[in-house]
Amino acid sequence: MKRIEINRRFPFTARRGLSNLARAIATVAMCVTTAWAQSPPAGGGGGELVRSIQVRPGDTFSGITARFTGDPSQWRRFYDPQRSRLPNPNLIEVGSVLELVREPGRAPYLRMAEGGPAKPSAAPGTAAAQGTAAPQTAAAPSTQVKPPAGTVGATPAVPRTGTKGPGDSLVVGVLPNIAADTLLSQYENMKRYLERLNRGKVQIATAPNFRAFFGSLMQGDYDLAISAPHFARIAQLDRGLIPVAIYEPPIQALFVSPAEKPVASPLDLRGKSLAFANPQSLVAMYGMRWLGQHNLQAHQDYKISAVRSDLGVGRLMLIGEAAAAIMSNGEFRQIPAEERARLKVVTEFASIPNFIVLAHPRLGTDFAGQLGNQLRNFLADKTDGAAFAKATGVGGITAPAEATLRELDPHVDETRRLMGVAK
Repeated sequence: MKRIEINRRFPFTARRGLSNLARAIATVAMCVTTAWAQSPPAGGGGGELVRSIQVRPGDTFSGITARFTGDPSQWRRFYDPQRSRLPNPNLIEVGSVLELVREPGRAPYLRMAEGGPAKPSAAPGTAAAQGTAAPQTAAAPSTQVKPPAGTVGATPAVPRTGTKGPGDSLVVGVLPNIAADTLLSQYENMKRYLERLNRGKVQIATAPNFRAFFGSLMQGDYDLAISAPHFARIAQLDRGLIPVAIYEPPIQALFVSPAEKPVASPLDLRGKSLAFANPQSLVAMYGMRWLGQHNLQAHQDYKISAVRSDLGVGRLMLIGEAAAAIMSNGEFRQIPAEERARLKVVTEFASIPNFIVLAHPRLGTDFAGQLGNQLRNFLADKTDGAAFAKATGVGGITAPAEATLRELDPHVDETRRLMGVAK
């Protein structure tokens, strides 16, 4: 299936029903990227064409590459271990100079200007590309402050003021739990609301799948992130991201089957196939644990049916490839109405914390707290807030409680394992 660029940053697989507007945006993004690749940078010598980029506060290796490609996840294309003069692209120093180099017969890459690699720096925002954070140094006593109200957990100290503030552009990353075109449309309301209050440009971004979103979250590509709760807890513990809000009500985990051939209980699943809307979701983890309580083990007592990009989990059940599915109430609501009418919710087996909004430490506690307050008041907005609530089913946005975040701890190690990362 053809790969295209959407929202000028993140690729995903084209779906039927993609709007003409989205297709136009994708075409523009590809043209911009192609034009950059074909246009030579100024300067250079010795067979090289070189463009210099000075590292500014808040810059990351992936963020710098995104200036040219529109996609921070493409940073690996520009890192050459033999030529970039950077043993660790996470460690770039404010004030140092990177060179964008084009050599005949070689793909463009970034390298540190003559003078050696950058020294490790703990400046906010300089940890970037490989998904590991640069170590943070202790701030001066005057900058050691408590996190904004509603944030909890054992996170590193965050300076009161960061490298971004009101008036600066923000990238808001959203978990891709539904089709990307639908997701981006829903979050236009939040985009307008935040732009109006902060007088800066806001970009809504997503990723092709849960794993890609998790990678971007951990490598600091988002200023604000609307994240799955188990991803959020890891980002808080391992990267010092600041939880500033949580959606309400809790997510309902559903056990669903075709109405014409219903599965009455989990025991009826033995020897059959089960589908997950998102196998790496917290709902799927709760579901596997719930089935285990009924002495059912995946791949032993039941099979797992994979969802192909053009075939949703609801349709898998309707065509007989899966006897049942585990999904959230939000995912169930996104199934087309005519298909949803042919499905049956057998039981709601768990109530799970909803999406958590995280602020990157580069925002500082002051601005992070301000954005958290704005989001907690978002649904009271009679235009954009009301439209967002209607489209998403979000009934409230509150401060995350310590007990809610700690409830996620039993799933942290399993999530790290699934995502292929170590603490």
